[in-house]
Amino acid sequence: MSKILSLTTIEDIMTYPGMSTISDPDKEWIGRLAASFSQRAETYCSRHFYEESRSQQFTSDGTLRQIQLSAFGADTNALTKVEQDASRVFGPSTEIDLSNFYFDWRTGVFVYEFGPFIRGLAAIKVTWTGGLGTDVEHVPEDLRAAATMQVAFWWQRRHELGINQRDFEKGSSIKIAGGGSLLPDVEAILQQYQIYAAS
Repeated sequence: MSKILSLTTIEDIMTYPGMSTISDPDKEWIGRLAASFSQRAETYCSRHFYEESRSQQFTSDGTLRQIQLSAFGADTNALTKVEQDASRVFGPSTEIDLSNFYFDWRTGVFVYEFGPFIRGLAAIKVTWTGGLGTDVEHVPEDLRAAATMQVAFWWQRRHELGINQRDFEKGSSIKIAGGGSLLPDVEAILQQYQIYAAS
């Protein structure tokens, strides 16, 4: 399971209007809400934000020329290896020269300019380093602000959303009744980070 990048901090949330008087015991609650939002943001955006080395395999019907990665950032040198092998053995002889690809790291799409890839189930293997970063300092300011705003909103409406101390003490992750609707401004920011289907 991929690690989740924290998109905000308790300190960020404490600076939000109306949040400065939160007690120390309640800060753990807020930390759980922040973790819940970070995970939800990844699901909403259909991508991973935590930066780490990754490997992913893709199926080709013989016409495939472009692939979209599940995690990407701004580093155009993040792609380290692309291989194709219908038998899925992979090795030095199955590697494709990286100069054969065009990268768009805003969308996570790379295009095989001299393709298409060969046909085969999971015949394409891509190795790369992808994600926004490894800690909250790497999170873009708009995304960090959105996370802070949403968590503060959930906390201020916690009784309406069905969050209670008893559930928290069980050690389970926080479940927000009704899914806890996202604020329109937060949703608009998340949409900017959504993965766009390769076409």
